Amino acid sequence: MNEFIVAGIGGQGVITCSKLILETALDKGYEARSAETIGMAQRGGSVLSHVRIGEKIYSPFIPIGKVDEVISMDSLEALRYQNYLKQYGFVEAPDDLMSRAIVSKIPIRSDINIRYYDLGNKWEKKETKKNTNIIMLGIVFAGDRYIISSKDIEKTIVKRFTGVIRSDALEALHLGIELARGGIS
Repeated sequence: MNEFIVAGIGGQGVITCSKLILETALDKGYEARSAETIGMAQRGGSVLSHVRIGEKIYSPFIPIGKVDEVISMDSLEALRYQNYLKQYGFVEAPDDLMSRAIVSKIPIRSDINIRYYDLGNKWEKKETKKNTNIIMLGIVFAGDRYIISSKDIEKTIVKRFTGVIRSDALEALHLGIELARGGIS
């Protein structure tokens, strides 16, 4: 079983990201469950989604200390949920220069792996932070750590989206894959 927390702030695509993971897992024949905590998301508040994929899943909620990876669209939100991670779990998030000073003051567990990715050039070219969620999916699922892969996510994007939304999502996914493999600095 693979267990993820997808985290961010309202409007960053947390729900879309978790639904893509869920749909991809279902398409591959796995059981999948998710549950969202949205709260004040409409006003820029925290959004959290539990995503479980595998076999014999009875509850969508993941207990503290059991998550494989926190997939975040925001560096501060990434650290907010580190207590959910199992030992040697992963946190993957964009490196946000605005938040760096605050992040440096947050205590970080010594038994987890944290990776920040500089998406500044991508954001500057597009003049928006749109598709950060899809970039993060490319990063997380680029390898073979989990029962679904970036190739599986790509099939779901092709199935689910059309036109410019599809092409932008595929571009973002491939950028994430390149970042994960160290191809873009």
